[in-house]
Amino acid sequence: MAAARNDAVTTIGNPALSAGFLVERGMLGISLKHHGRELIALPHTVEAYADGKLTGIPLMHPWANRLRSHQYTASGQTIEVPTTVPTDNNGLPMHGMMHGKPFTTVSRSSDALATTFAFTEAAHLAQFPFPHRIDIGASITSAPTRHSLTISTAITNLGDNPMPISFGWHPYLVAPDAPRAAWHLRLPASERHVLDDHLLPTGETTQFEHFDEAIAASTFDDHFALGDDRRFAVTTAKFAIEIDFDEHYPHAQVYVPPDLGDGLRNFVCIEPMTAPSNALGDGLTPMLPGNETFTAAFTITVS
Repeated sequence: MAAARNDAVTTIGNPALSAGFLVERGMLGISLKHHGRELIALPHTVEAYADGKLTGIPLMHPWANRLRSHQYTASGQTIEVPTTVPTDNNGLPMHGMMHGKPFTTVSRSSDALATTFAFTEAAHLAQFPFPHRIDIGASITSAPTRHSLTISTAITNLGDNPMPISFGWHPYLVAPDAPRAAWHLRLPASERHVLDDHLLPTGETTQFEHFDEAIAASTFDDHFALGDDRRFAVTTAKFAIEIDFDEHYPHAQVYVPPDLGDGLRNFVCIEPMTAPSNALGDGLTPMLPGNETFTAAFTITVS
């Protein structure tokens, strides 16, 4: 009989900023509170997340966003993605296969959490044939007026073949003190990937000057190749939420769906990605040599 899964929330931080994670449910972030105000939206339940519906702050691995088909080639191997993985409305594989995988706590303090997952079982390798270890660290730092959550992800290639790197995260951000239309959204100047009808990159890009204004009726489901400026922000009259990517997250997806007036889409998603959508299929991922480690981090700061 399988061991019962622990759905207890592991919380780090302090009264100014605290973060909660479900370690055994894919290291899913389910809370980020600033002086008690929740800054993370949960559009789906934890049970729905296990079935492939994203919510909170989920990891997307071994690919972020979409694949063009259920087959890709990497390191000379052709891999069939099973039809059991989550798909989008067009039937394309979506957001990887880490939904609900049980991580293990390595260490924990009042303001830091370290967890790990061994991607080595035969069932995993049948879908992504690269044995590796995933180490996720979450830490809270505080200053008098600024408080930050940093999430770092380290992938260690345990095999000899080069391993494609194409992971990302999908934080659902919410500003609780104003309606979404009044939130001020900052997107840095970058290059916008031209997308086809299935929201996959065509290989072309256009210049994106920037966006720095109230959301109002604006919507986004856009994919960006970033420059040196990798700071995004959601601000209101009372406080600001900034999200910064390090140099190992050169791409971003920004998702601001239409407001249907039911409150269920009262969020903004600013998603750090190590490679563009369908990078596995297009052969555009960074390649990690055997027995080496790739690390990327992003930081959410509240002030």
